[in-house]
Amino acid sequence: MNQILLKKTQFSDRKITFFLFIFYLIFISSLAKKYGLIDQLEALKYTLSAKRLIAGDYSVLDSDMTPFLSYIFFLIPFTLAGNVKYAIAAQVLLSFSAAICLKKICEKWFADRRIGFIVQCIFLFNFFIQFWTISLYVESFFLSISTLFIYAVFTRQRSTFNTLVILGLALMVTFSRPQGILFVIPSLLYYLETHFYLKRKWSHLLLFILTFLVFTYSFNREVNCEFVYLPIADWSIICGFPQKTYQGFYPEKCTIAAAHQYLIHTYGPLQEFYLFIKKTISLFTFTRPYYSLGHNILVGLNYLLLICCLTPIFKRPSGFSKEVLFLYRIILLNICLIGLTYDDWHGRYLSIIMSVLILLSAFGLLQLKIRLEKTVNI
Repeated sequence: MNQILLKKTQFSDRKITFFLFIFYLIFISSLAKKYGLIDQLEALKYTLSAKRLIAGDYSVLDSDMTPFLSYIFFLIPFTLAGNVKYAIAAQVLLSFSAAICLKKICEKWFADRRIGFIVQCIFLFNFFIQFWTISLYVESFFLSISTLFIYAVFTRQRSTFNTLVILGLALMVTFSRPQGILFVIPSLLYYLETHFYLKRKWSHLLLFILTFLVFTYSFNREVNCEFVYLPIADWSIICGFPQKTYQGFYPEKCTIAAAHQYLIHTYGPLQEFYLFIKKTISLFTFTRPYYSLGHNILVGLNYLLLICCLTPIFKRPSGFSKEVLFLYRIILLNICLIGLTYDDWHGRYLSIIMSVLILLSAFGLLQLKIRLEKTVNI
C-alpha cells in the first residue's frame, strides 16, 4: 500500500514539475520578448574573454577576469557553436534545476511539499531573479551554481562522490564571482560543525580568521582605480553615483585599502561607519528611484521575503541552528563586502544571495502555515 502511495506521489510530482516548467518557459519567454536577450554592456566582458581564450590568448587566465573564469568557460562551448546567446537556454535549465534544489531542501527540512512548492515558485517567477536569466551577465549562472552548491552541502552525505561534487561546485562558485569565496567559507565551517562536531566558539573564531585573511588579501591587491578605487573615495553608495568630488589623493598603488585610508584620513572613521550603514541599507533595497512604478512594484514584492527572513532570529527553529547560522553567515559576509565597497545600481549584488534569502524566508512561511492551521482549527 505504501509503495502504491509513493508511486502516486512521485507521478504527481513529475506532473507538477512538468507543468511548472512549461509555465516557467512562458514567463521567461515573456521577459525575453519585452527586454530581449541581453548581450551588451558588461556582458561583453565575459563573451569577449571567451573569444580570447578560444583564440589562444591565455592572458585572460591571469587578469581582472580571473574571478569570473567559471562563467567564461561556461560560455566557450556556445561561442564555438556559433552563437553565444545559446548559453541563455542553458541558464534557463540551470535556474530551473536550482529551484528544484530549493524545493528539495525545504521538503527535507519541514516534511511539507506545499512549502517546497511555494519556495520553488518564488524562485522561478521572481522578476528580480529571472531578469538576469535572459542576460549574459554572470548573476544567473552564479545564483544557480551557488544554489546547487548549497544543496550539495546540505545533503550531509560523507561519500567520496558527494565530497568531490561539493569540491567541484566550490571551485566553480569561487571562480564565478569575487563574492564566491564568501559562500565557500561558511560552507567549510558548516561541514566541520556537522561532520567533525567543531564547537561553535571555534567556528566563530575560524570564520573571523578566514574572513580577515580573504579581505586583507583582496583589499591590498592592486585594482583598476577608475572602477574600484574611485567609487569608494567619492562616497558612492551605488557605483556611478558619487556624493563627493574626489579631491585627487592618488596612492602609490590603487587598492581598496588605500581608498579606505583616504576616507578615514580625509573625513574620519565616523563617516566611514556612516557610509557602511548606508551601503548595507542600499544592498537590501530592491526598489530604485530611477525605476518605473511597475518595475518597483515587481521587485518590491521581495520585501515580504526580507520580513520572513527575520523569523529565525525571533523564533529559533529547533534542529536547524547550524543550517540557519550557515545562511546568515553568507549574508553577513556579503554585507561586509558591500559595506566596505559599494552597491550595484541594478541590485546585482543582492540578486546573487536570493536563494539564501528564500531559504530563510521558508521558516517564516512555516510559521505562517502553523498559525493559519491553528486559526482554522479554532
